[in-house]
Amino acid sequence: MSSALSRLHVLFKDDLFIRVGRMIEPTPRAIELSVGVIRMLREMERLMTSEVPFEPALSDDHFFGRLSDLVTYLVMPQLAGEFLVQAPGLKVDITHVSVDQTIVMLENDQLDFAISTQLKLPSNISGEPLFTDQMICVMRSGHPPGSRRFDVG
Repeated sequence: MSSALSRLHVLFKDDLFIRVGRMIEPTPRAIELSVGVIRMLREMERLMTSEVPFEPALSDDHFFGRLSDLVTYLVMPQLAGEFLVQAPGLKVDITHVSVDQTIVMLENDQLDFAISTQLKLPSNISGEPLFTDQMICVMRSGHPPGSRRFDVG
């Protein structure tokens, strides 16, 4: 049994499919669920092929995101300003959870996006670099630690 089917079995508290001789047949619960699943798949297909573009200025959507404390500090003020100008009706809730929990929440559609420096993405989650950055330590000329090799490790 696939791991996805195992998760569905636990979620719906039903075998969903049973072996009858050499055949596998859906249980009554699977047949009942299939009506809703087919409807949702058709609606998803309609939404994905819709020619109506996303218009931030008109949107009143609600998005849930995850940012680390540092990224929140560095990025959120500018993002919030852009949201107010370009998408005034948009709602964005930001949470901070562990890196591992972030992946789980993305996989379970509990988050719409995450901005992080430490995420190792599984194949079912896609990501794009936003920018590269370099952190440096600066000090005045002649500062005592500046006269020797600096090692943060």
